[in-house]
Amino acid sequence: MQIFLARYQRNAGKREALKKKSHFSAEPPILLPMAAYHGTLAAVRCLGAVGIRVTLAESDLLVPAVWSRFVWRRVSSPRPEDPQRFIGWLLDFGAREPGYVLYPTSDDVAFLYARYREELARFFVLRHSNIDSIYALLNKTRLRVLAEAVGLSMPRTWVPHDESVFAQVEAEAHFPVVIKPQTQALLHPHVKGVVAGKPADLRRTYAEFAATTAYAPIVLAHDPAVSIAAVQEYVPAGSEDVYGISGFIDESGELFAARASRKVLQQPRRLGVGLSFEEADLLPELVEKVFALCRRAGYHGVFEAEFIASDGVYLLIDFNPRFYGQMAFDIARGLPQPLLAYDHALGRCERLKERIHAARASAAPQGLVYCRGFEFKLLLLLRRLWRTMPPEEADRWWTWLRTHQTSLVDAVSDAGDRLPGWFEVLHHIAGFLRHPRSFIRNLIWW
Repeated sequence: MQIFLARYQRNAGKREALKKKSHFSAEPPILLPMAAYHGTLAAVRCLGAVGIRVTLAESDLLVPAVWSRFVWRRVSSPRPEDPQRFIGWLLDFGAREPGYVLYPTSDDVAFLYARYREELARFFVLRHSNIDSIYALLNKTRLRVLAEAVGLSMPRTWVPHDESVFAQVEAEAHFPVVIKPQTQALLHPHVKGVVAGKPADLRRTYAEFAATTAYAPIVLAHDPAVSIAAVQEYVPAGSEDVYGISGFIDESGELFAARASRKVLQQPRRLGVGLSFEEADLLPELVEKVFALCRRAGYHGVFEAEFIASDGVYLLIDFNPRFYGQMAFDIARGLPQPLLAYDHALGRCERLKERIHAARASAAPQGLVYCRGFEFKLLLLLRRLWRTMPPEEADRWWTWLRTHQTSLVDAVSDAGDRLPGWFEVLHHIAGFLRHPRSFIRNLIWW
């Protein structure tokens, strides 16, 4: 592996020379961090396919997006989890090479771009919502206020400012409950939350969660109350049937398009990242409320909203004001969010309108499904090996995979861009070698 990477570095100059003569256009380039994220890879392919020069800000050579043929350039950078170093590097890069388009690829980056919007605008092209808008959507306590104002409901939630709230939860909540951060932006480690199965477990589990997680000082300075984790009732449908509305909305609030999907498998099962999705019909009333939520927050751009159904009511559980993991699924279904964000940032109103109208005209289901294929197969194999998944459950998912083989959009594997698929495997092997116990535990935990 070291020999291969050394050869890659030696040949970097040759590759850059070839790329300058290739299909890349003279359009303004775009800079994307977080190359390990599947949403970033989806954006790379979408933008690069039409000739836009995509530069990845990434120091890890093993992550899949780095190896996409649609990447124009890679520059080594600090990670956003170290916000001061990352923003300092970003401003230095912008001063040297002004004119890049910026767009957020994670909660961390969305927060930082909003927080430093004015400073970044000196060197970069960005049309990012302000910090109040972004943080209101990233913080679930503030999101609830916005949601209720437009007629959306969320699961019952408590924020334990004092001991009396724990007693209230123990007496009133339907267990299990989820102890979750108010926002995942610049939280270490990045965790969705932990489950307390019964009232007797609540205070101990809450204390353990609080002791093992912490926010970056910049988030605490913006909102000192964010350090108090929330307690939310767990809705069983959240493990296998999450309804998602994803799309784009402009500043006027009148130019928008959306797609719907259902998350049918996630890892870990109770609180995890989606492994497979299926198409779903747009529910007009719910879609209108989501766009009303964006307008009320003053948000414009790409988004993903997640819901779970409880007693016939769709409860909002998350809102992502950024590129998101399964974005390749929506791109394949005619909603090219990276191009919409790029045109919007550059103020290309007519081109944006054309893309939006085309996306709305092609919103009918196409029979596609989405899957993080390598992780999906590895999960099924290991869970059967460790006997943490019933045989009939495993057979059902293998059948699902075979049935949709010809209509599957894979998160990484692509016949026209093969190297990211190979490096997805190497990335997981490296993860196993670094932390074998946690790697296996995360995959077999059901």
